[in-house]
Amino acid sequence: MIVFTGVLMVNMSHIATNDIKGVFMGGFPVLIAAFCYPVGNQLVWEARNGNKNLPDIQSPYIDNPFNKVLLLSLGSLPFWGLLILITAPPPPSSGQLFNTALVALFSGIFATSLFLFARGKSKRASELAAVDATQSSEVIFAMTGEILLLGSPLPNTIALVGIFMVFSGLALFIRFQEIVK
Repeated sequence: MIVFTGVLMVNMSHIATNDIKGVFMGGFPVLIAAFCYPVGNQLVWEARNGNKNLPDIQSPYIDNPFNKVLLLSLGSLPFWGLLILITAPPPPSSGQLFNTALVALFSGIFATSLFLFARGKSKRASELAAVDATQSSEVIFAMTGEILLLGSPLPNTIALVGIFMVFSGLALFIRFQEIVK
């Protein structure tokens, strides 16, 4: 809850600079993704590790993190198709295409593959939780990238408190794991 509250504070720190409709239009899809992404990762992990309620995937291809990224991406295509049909967005600008390609490359391929590699090495629930908890630091890397690459303003007090809470929550999680061992 500490980490979640910290991430929420970092994201909500922009409310003063955006209109409320913009926050919901940008925040609602992120909120949905915040639940769908871990669920998809968990389903792939459970299918690989023999959950009897899922199809058993014992292919050596699923051990490769890049293949997992491809599997998760292909699995999300029906959602994106439906979303495009419902919203009928205008074609993206060249700048949007370039920025999307950068996000897809660095976050979607490199970071997610590294994350899934670490998740694949997890054998116990506590190890899996530790890998998943590190994902919360992504908000700090994204904010740093916004500042350095896009000229966004420095974080305000609310965002700084949120960053502190994310790191504190991760530190407490690590400390709790050491006590449990």
